[in-house]
Amino acid sequence: MTNITSLLATARANGIDPEQWLRETLAVLPTLKYNELDKPLPIKSIQKTECEKNSTSITPIILDKN
Repeated sequence: MTNITSLLATARANGIDPEQWLRETLAVLPTLKYNELDKPLPIKSIQKTECEKNSTSITPIILDKN
């Protein structure tokens, strides 16, 4: 549960609608190959967008499991 919360917080912190991101990710997940599983991560979406803009303001969120 902490992992999902962390992914949703990362999406939110980077201006991605977490609910929409989760819906889209769950829809595409069954079609991905093993080596593509990192593609729908919110940080990957931001990195791609930021690279296109030549910016580096990415905010990953790591929640403590304790």
